[in-house]
Amino acid sequence: MADHSELSSLLVDRDRVDEARLAAALRDLVHIDQATGSLVKTEAFEKLKSREKLLSLLLGRKAAEILELVTDLPVSAKELTEVSGLPKGTVHPALRDLKLSRTVSQDEEGRYFVAPGQVLAAIKSLPQDDA
Repeated sequence: MADHSELSSLLVDRDRVDEARLAAALRDLVHIDQATGSLVKTEAFEKLKSREKLLSLLLGRKAAEILELVTDLPVSAKELTEVSGLPKGTVHPALRDLKLSRTVSQDEEGRYFVAPGQVLAAIKSLPQDDA
């Protein structure tokens, strides 16, 4: 059997999420209620741009799924409108742009989510804490 030790360093699990990086990105923006899995917006969240708010909520939902606090990952535009507090006329175009840029995905029912392979791009789209 051939030794592939050099090539094995290239192997990754594409469905694995860098949980530490996800937690660091969301820490000041959204928290997760441990009893319900619902997202709790922070003061810093309110200062985000619309697109960043939606990404924060979708990434928060991803974190809640990883923590097994929610079982249904995708979220409708209506739910995002309600949770974010943004107007419907802002949410729909922003979600469309996020989908076109492949930062988020959409399921068969039209609901939105961040797939494992999109998590890093979504995190990079959020404001970075330089502290």
